[in-house]
Amino acid sequence: MSTFIIACGGTGGHLSPGIALAEKLRENGHKCILITSQKRVDQELCQAYPELPFIQFPGIGFSKNIFKWPRFFYLQIKNFLYSIHLIKTTQTNAVVGFGGFLNAGVIIAAFLLRKHCFLHEANYIPGKAVRFLSIFAKRIYLPEGVYLKNIFTKTVLSCGMPIRQEIQKI
Repeated sequence: MSTFIIACGGTGGHLSPGIALAEKLRENGHKCILITSQKRVDQELCQAYPELPFIQFPGIGFSKNIFKWPRFFYLQIKNFLYSIHLIKTTQTNAVVGFGGFLNAGVIIAAFLLRKHCFLHEANYIPGKAVRFLSIFAKRIYLPEGVYLKNIFTKTVLSCGMPIRQEIQKI
C-alpha cells in the first residue's frame, strides 16, 4: 500500500479528476490525501465525498499585477512548508498535481524529498503551473494532441480525463 498526495484544488476542473484518481487508487488499496484550496467551489464539492481526506492549503493564482506578487510568494512559501511537513508525516510515496496554483509547493517539496512527482493537465493549452513544474515530474499526462515544448518525449504520456464514479455510472 502506497500513500499518494493529490494536489487538485483551485477549480472544479482540477478537483474533479483528482477525486476520480483518489477513488481509483483507494479501490486498489492505496491511501490518498487530497489537497484543495480554501475556495468555496472546492469546499462544496469536497462535502460530497466524506470518505476522502481533504486538506485545505493556502494559495492564490499568479497575477501580472506586481502589487499582488508579495502575497502570492508568501502563500507559495507557506504552501511549500506545509507540504514538506505533510509529506514527511504521512510517509508519502508519490505526489500527483492536477495543475493550478496549489501544485507548486507540493511538487517542489516532493521533488526535494525525493518522492515521485506526476502532473496531469486537462486543458488543451497547458497552464503556467504545469509548464513550470514539468522539470520536476517523472511523468506528465496530457490530453491527446497536446504538447509541451522542451519536454522529453519519454516523460509525456497522452491520456484522457479521470472521471468520478458517479459520473461514470451515468
